[in-house]
Amino acid sequence: MTLLVNIFFPFGLATDASAASLAMALIWFIGKLLLLSGAVVLVETVNAKLRLFRVPDLLSAAFVLATLALLSTFLFQ
Repeated sequence: MTLLVNIFFPFGLATDASAASLAMALIWFIGKLLLLSGAVVLVETVNAKLRLFRVPDLLSAAFVLATLALLSTFLFQ
């Protein structure tokens, strides 16, 4: 996450080694990390809910395929 934050959002970096500049850079860095973490959480939550809503479709497809496999076992013996 540090690489992503510093490469794609390069604002708020310290330009000198003073205490005030380093403190502001740390505050910007933590803020950017929190925003990126929030985005990752949002994407993961949406994907999990989408997968949860697809479970009935996957179960019905699995049932149909299992029925066809059972039927073909009896027909082709």
